[in-house]
Amino acid sequence: MADVANKYPENVPGKYYVDEQCIDCDLCRETAPANFKRNDDGGHSYV
Repeated sequence: MADVANKYPENVPGKYYVDEQCIDCDLCRETAPANFKRNDDGGHSYV
């Protein structure tokens, strides 16, 4: 389960976020590309 204490700082303010459990599978970016982006340096997505 996502933990707000571990969310990535790139996320926009609000109740939706990506935390350190992201495995960079690309599913969120394929499903909702307007809502998720990839941090190429960190190898994870964010909202």
